[in-house]
Amino acid sequence: MKRFLAAGGILLIIIGISIYTLVDMQQSIDRLTEHTAAVRQQVEKEGAATAQRQCEELMAEWNGMERRFLLYVRHDHLDNIMEHLSELPAYCLEDDRAELLSTLDAALRMMEHLKESITPSCRTPRPYKMSMRSTSFSIGWAPSIQGTHAILPASFAAKMSSTVLHC
Repeated sequence: MKRFLAAGGILLIIIGISIYTLVDMQQSIDRLTEHTAAVRQQVEKEGAATAQRQCEELMAEWNGMERRFLLYVRHDHLDNIMEHLSELPAYCLEDDRAELLSTLDAALRMMEHLKESITPSCRTPRPYKMSMRSTSFSIGWAPSIQGTHAILPASFAAKMSSTVLHC
């Protein structure tokens, strides 16, 4: 009975942490989206040069949130968003409205994609869904075999690496 209660307690802790991270991430991205929309409005009304301060504030807001995101989001996604946001002040200095809006939209799309990808739903695809049309699949510890999509032991994969299997 004690083990059952301990397992239940651990399960509740895991579920609580998962819900907290999900809600925190969604709220943070919503705040960033609102701030991005405000920057976009100012650029459309007054030009790129006037949005310098707001772009720097957006970057500072992202930097504050990024530390939390690093705990549960792939770093390459965060790096891509950071790269786009870091370009914004330079476009403000150059007064390049088109590039600023384009980069702002790209960063916004990445943030929205990030929000959608962490939100659980029946339609959320599995992260490592394998396609029968792909030409090879490698797991890291076994060499890839053309046309096979099974996770194979390294010894079997080494024997089959010269053979081409068609699905």
